[in-house]
Amino acid sequence: MVTYLGYAILESLNKTLNSIIAALPGMLYALVIILVGWILSLIITFICRKFLSKVVKLDKWLKKHELDDAMGDISLTGLLSVLLYWWIMLIFLGQAAIQLQLGMISEILLKFILWTPNLFYAILLVVGGFYFADFITDKIKKSKNLWADRIGLILEPTIVFFVAVIALAQIGINVALIVDLIRILFGALSLGIALAIGLAFGLGMKDETPKIWKSLKKEWNKQRD
Repeated sequence: MVTYLGYAILESLNKTLNSIIAALPGMLYALVIILVGWILSLIITFICRKFLSKVVKLDKWLKKHELDDAMGDISLTGLLSVLLYWWIMLIFLGQAAIQLQLGMISEILLKFILWTPNLFYAILLVVGGFYFADFITDKIKKSKNLWADRIGLILEPTIVFFVAVIALAQIGINVALIVDLIRILFGALSLGIALAIGLAFGLGMKDETPKIWKSLKKEWNKQRD
């Protein structure tokens, strides 16, 4: 019994060791791919950051147009550089996952890597939404409209919210419930505004309404005669 147990343990260890030895070339290839990807990511990101800051002067242009505070203290140049870095890294990580040949683990890792572009698109959508909302709000606030500040206060988060919903759909989250809630809220808000305007108009015109009605009735009688 002891001899059989010892043999089983040795057989198991032997299989494990053989599996590790068989996987070693793939692991080495994966490490080389990741190392190359890391170096290329750093080089390309550095070039991109310099191009956006020195040639395009993106952050200066945003500051000139008063859009540099759209995302708080986050620099758009820095954010785009970080996204580019991880985009390139994930391409190489995908190739590394293929080389590892770890069965289900490699498949899960590869599926995650293939899904991440949707996450990048969603982030870019949200970033674009922040800047678009800030741009529109600034334009409205600069107008000499009496309600400009109030409209801007409502409009900016509304735009960001709708863009965020689109971004959630981009990464595969079901937003049907959120869309239905928005429709209900919008309908209730529209009805409330219509009732408020109607009541305000009715109460404000209550003294004038009989006069208007008499005038219309008089004109009608004249036309009949």
